[in-house]
Amino acid sequence: MDYAEMVSQIMAAEQGAKVLAEESRARRQQLQAGLEQEISAMRESYLARARQRLERGDAEREGLQQAAAGAGAAD
Repeated sequence: MDYAEMVSQIMAAEQGAKVLAEESRARRQQLQAGLEQEISAMRESYLARARQRLERGDAEREGLQQAAAGAGAAD
């Protein structure tokens, strides 16, 4: 193998490495974006469930207060 062929192979390998690095970067960005979307969806789901629990607790508390008021009025 002469010098020119060796240089040509090195340049081709460097170009291949650059292409692979760029593909890897793009894939990583896609995965990161997908992860951020999943995290956001999970956060919204947890917040919605927490709101529902709070609303149920408020409704139960109102019911208990009304029952207590009704029982107090009956005395």
